[in-house]
Order: sequence, then structure tokens, then C-alpha cells
Amino acid sequence: MPVFKRYTSGQRIHLIYVFLFGFFSGVFLMNIWKSQLLTGTGFLDEEMLYQIKYTKIDCHVFFLYVLKKRLTLFLMLSLLATTYLGVAVTYGAFVWFGFSTGMFMAAVLIRYGLKGIMLIFAASMPQYLIYVPTFWFLLNWCYSVCQILYFPGKIYEESRYRGKKALFLSKGFQLVLLLAVVIIGIVLESYVNPIVLSNLLKVF
Repeated sequence: MPVFKRYTSGQRIHLIYVFLFGFFSGVFLMNIWKSQLLTGTGFLDEEMLYQIKYTKIDCHVFFLYVLKKRLTLFLMLSLLATTYLGVAVTYGAFVWFGFSTGMFMAAVLIRYGLKGIMLIFAASMPQYLIYVPTFWFLLNWCYSVCQILYFPGKIYEESRYRGKKALFLSKGFQLVLLLAVVIIGIVLESYVNPIVLSNLLKVF
């Protein structure tokens, strides 16, 4: 509970607004440039969905692809958190995740209307039940690690009562735990999501 309270405290609420700024920016730009981004590219059109529907996915190969992609992002964010730019990277990541989410959801809804909600659900389940809270905690982890290293005057209250070594051991344990949970999400994305998406497209 103390960890949950710390990561959902008022100190972190402003990061939600950063995400929402990116999200609504993505929605706005998709609506403004929909002719170029949708009609001109064929992104998520019926032909693209048809190809996905009848493509047989080798889940083992897909797992290795997703593993490389997700872990690269995870490690990149973790390493950048240890630099002076860690806080800026955290803000940038929140904006980018919000922006890409807004663009994707707007594109689906523009093409398919309310029916597109089913496609959004199928494309994101069940792995995003894991990814969303995990990357929220990861980005907050990045934010706090950068503060501890470069802005010690802003360290959490707990650091007044704990040594820096103990604090870093705690952060290391948190990172390993987050990595383990991300791998669970990768397994779900690789082996479960293709089945969910394929079944949805059969009746879409």
C-alpha cells in the first residue's frame, strides 16, 4: 500500500495531464490530417484487416519480435532515467504514449465508427491490462530515480529516513519486478492476442 500511495500521490497526478495532452493532440491531428494519414496510406483499411485476418502467425517468431521491441523500450527508458535528462525523458514518453494512443483510437473510430471500439478492444487485449499499469509504474520509477540522482532536494519523504544504498536497492528490486511483469505482458501479446484479434476479425 505505501508503494501504491506513493505512485498515485498528488506528485504524480500531473503526469496524467501530460499523457492527456499527448492523447488529445493525437486525436486532433488525426482529425485534421485524416485524408493524408488514412486515405493516403491505407492504414487500418479493410484490405489491411483482411490480410491480418488470413495471415497465419508463427507465435514463437512473433514472441521473439515482441520481446525485442518491448524490452528495448524498457531498457532504454530505464537507462535514460539514470541520466540528467531522465525527467525530460519521462515527460516525453508520457506525451508520446498519449499521442500514439490518441492517433490509433481516432483512426479506428474515423474508419469504423462505434464498431471500431471492438477492434480497439481486440487489438489491445489482454496484454494492455498488463502494459498500462506496468509502464505507468516504470515511468514513475524513471522520474524518481532521476530525482534521486540529480535533484536530491526533491527526493521522497522516505529518503529522509533511509540511506541512499537502501533506496537504490529498493529501486533495483522494483525494476526487476517490473521487468518480470512486462515479460508476462509479452507472452500474452504473442500467444493470446493473435487469437483474440483473429476471432474478432471473423465477425467484424
